This record gives sequence, C-alpha cells and structure tokens, in this order.
Amino acid sequence: MPTIAVGLIDDPAAAEAILARGDADLVALARGALEDPNWAIHAHHVLDGAEYELWPRQARARIRDKDRAMGIRQAG
Repeated sequence: MPTIAVGLIDDPAAAEAILARGDADLVALARGALEDPNWAIHAHHVLDGAEYELWPRQARARIRDKDRAMGIRQAG
C-alpha cells in the first residue's frame, strides 16, 4: 500500500532520505510549499548542485541574490 510522509519535512536531504530508505512513496510538503512556492527548484539546487537555470531568465539573478542574502539556500 502506498504511503505518504507528512509533517515537519523541510529539508531536501531529509525528504530524499525518506524516499531512498523506502519509508514512504511520497513526501508531502504543505508548510514548506507555503513558505517557499519554489521549494522543488530550491531542492534540486541543493541536492544536485544545479544552477538556477530552471528559473525564468528574468528571475534568476533576483532569486539567487535573495537566497544568498537571506541565507535560506546555498546560493551558487
């Protein structure tokens, strides 16, 4: 039976570990998504070291600079 992990999962590495261990089939991020609507793109950046190429060209520099200033993600 498929399971969903919910609650206080706000770290991309923790979400990935839950899935990798097979503890759940899906990770739900209600508060994380409310706090950061672009959580998935930030997670991709943190886990894979991807640059901000997934962002629209007009927003890349602004989002990267905001992340760096706030220290909320490891901005590249």
